[in-house]
Amino acid sequence: MVARKLDSEANTLRDEFFSMARNGELGVADGVRRMRDMLSMTQPEFGERFGLTKRQVSELENGHANPKAETLARLGKPFGLSVGFVRDAGLQATKAVRRKKDA
Repeated sequence: MVARKLDSEANTLRDEFFSMARNGELGVADGVRRMRDMLSMTQPEFGERFGLTKRQVSELENGHANPKAETLARLGKPFGLSVGFVRDAGLQATKAVRRKKDA
């Protein structure tokens, strides 16, 4: 098993993770990788914990998977996260610029 992260490093990882989630900046691939890092688990360990194969974990982390909502819910539950739609702030800013140009 991978050595547990130092408390300060674990706190930093956790704070960054939740900040990104709160701001709608956390995609599935990055989110899964960060969750696994916070738990200091290898891909096989993470997969076993969440009922996934190592290959599935790898595909999730590399953005090559299309997980079901149930899988995302299972992954997010221990972190207090739920599956839902998040407004894309970057998209909103782009629309505002386009409207200004059209005026």
